[in-house]
Amino acid sequence: MKSAMSATEMNVYPNPAVDHATVRWTGEASEVVVMNAAGQIVAKAQVEETNEYEINNLTTGMYVVNVITDGEVLTKKLIVR
Repeated sequence: MKSAMSATEMNVYPNPAVDHATVRWTGEASEVVVMNAAGQIVAKAQVEETNEYEINNLTTGMYVVNVITDGEVLTKKLIVR
């Protein structure tokens, strides 16, 4: 079954997350950037199509996950418990 995501859609799951989070999107992307509530970059990685990240080093709270694509930044919130 094919994904129903559009070319500019992304998913972050599980959300809330404890030990790991998967970031999934369609289309080309070059980087995933995670920022805390203060706007500080707490994680950055070069990407492929689907990526799972260990987040057990992040403190409890809300984060913003950005996927940087050609000419666009896709954004989702991530809650870490």
